[in-house]
Amino acid sequence: MRRFVRVEYIAVVGLFLILTVMLTSLKVIRIDQLKGDSATQFQTTENIAFRGVPVSNVLESVYAYVFQSGLVTMPAEKMAKDPLAPPPASERNLLGFHAYLILYPIAAFVRILPVNVVLLTLDVICFTGIVVLSYFMLRSRGIPIVAAAVFCLAIISHPAWSEGLLSGQFYVDRLFILAGFVFMYLASRDQTPRPYLFAAAVVCMSINERASLTAGIFLLVYVALYWKDIKTDRSLKLGLSVAMLLYGWLIVKFVIGSNPYYSTFMPASMGDVIARFNQPAFAENARLFILVCLPLLLIALFEPRAAAIAIIMLLPNVLGTIGGAEKVGWSTHYHASYFPALIWAALVGYIAAFRMATTRKLLPVFYAGAGVAVLYLGMLNPYSPHQVSFSPANIDNHFIFQFKRQAQGYLSSAGLAFAALGNDVRAAVPEGSVVTTIEAGMPLLYRNRTVEFLPVDIDRADYAVLEITSAPGQPMTYGGVISYLGPDESVKVNRVIAERMRKDGYDFAHAKLVTGLGLAIVKRIH
Repeated sequence: MRRFVRVEYIAVVGLFLILTVMLTSLKVIRIDQLKGDSATQFQTTENIAFRGVPVSNVLESVYAYVFQSGLVTMPAEKMAKDPLAPPPASERNLLGFHAYLILYPIAAFVRILPVNVVLLTLDVICFTGIVVLSYFMLRSRGIPIVAAAVFCLAIISHPAWSEGLLSGQFYVDRLFILAGFVFMYLASRDQTPRPYLFAAAVVCMSINERASLTAGIFLLVYVALYWKDIKTDRSLKLGLSVAMLLYGWLIVKFVIGSNPYYSTFMPASMGDVIARFNQPAFAENARLFILVCLPLLLIALFEPRAAAIAIIMLLPNVLGTIGGAEKVGWSTHYHASYFPALIWAALVGYIAAFRMATTRKLLPVFYAGAGVAVLYLGMLNPYSPHQVSFSPANIDNHFIFQFKRQAQGYLSSAGLAFAALGNDVRAAVPEGSVVTTIEAGMPLLYRNRTVEFLPVDIDRADYAVLEITSAPGQPMTYGGVISYLGPDESVKVNRVIAERMRKDGYDFAHAKLVTGLGLAIVKRIH
């Protein structure tokens, strides 16, 4: 028996390592999915490693463009005359946006390995790790191999897992997916060695202030609901939850001064809640978000207190708003906060359900129910909030099939050639240049160049990186400037900027076209 268990664990760990390497390779190769946020965190980590300061020129450019310049809501007529000049400061401290203290120990590895390899490996490990740990936790509680595997299949069927892994950029926030899950598991066990619990808490706190607040709320509610069941360290866990909440609150209140999301994310009153749900798009997104999380919540209900904790952790995403990304923007990092608690609660409920089914001799019902949960997630289209779509055709978009297609496409000679396109972009913009670029160019050009967010500084920049689009029978068009005023105004804005660039001496006749990435690099010759 011991030999079988040893072989099983070796096989699972081996599969975990293989998938981690393959998925990391995919994310490194898929350079078209890395945008401004990845560039910010790559650049900041490198600056910590080699300069000792957590600053980023890309962050300053993006922040100034989105929150200070007014360009995203500026009509084309005014943009034609605006100076489009960048602010005086050239770098912004990332820790003034989120307290990503964990980047300091991570930066030590960046002195040895490329930053994208280090950060994207950590990103992948957080997704694959929560699945493997769930499997081992279930097996340690006597859950059979098949039942444990079905639960893992339910995890990877949730779009916050699959889309975040396959399509998402790197965010430090995503480290909480694994770190938070480990913390919740250790906190919910009796007789967890104190050093382990403290270490897990420190890791969560160092990820950022939101992770500290989330873990603190989890622990506080857990202690309140399970007070009679906790045999050891009740007061210690209560005190630790308060410390984590206090730390997070102090960071938000007195340290973070440049993150505008905190003042607008949550509703200010019940009237604000009602007003949000009266908006069709908000209500539709919230409905789809709940439908996607519903199967795991129903599993969690077999341990009602765990389900209550998961619901509390889901509430910020239900009530808050960042333009819908917190609900159906599955590839964004806004799902990292609740996801560990949802999986933890579902795991606890799954164990309770299995034991109940075993006692009442209802194992066929248990397996049928678990299979239905997986099938439900596979058939639900997570990107259709206006009209909810359940269809067997949606199963083709399941992680397993997406991963197979991506692995075949990118982990090949053609995929390596695609990754090499990044070198073409870098070669077209010499180091030391000032480049105004769309987000897609930022992770390729942030190193040893001054980056501005297109169209900022087009009158003085050395190079511009534009988006190119073409339709059959139509001439190639240049664009990429973001406008919040709708598609018609966006067309006008991009036309105005292209005309302004031609007058300002950009050599469109000799533009470097990197069609595989949909980019054009244009040099300003006078």
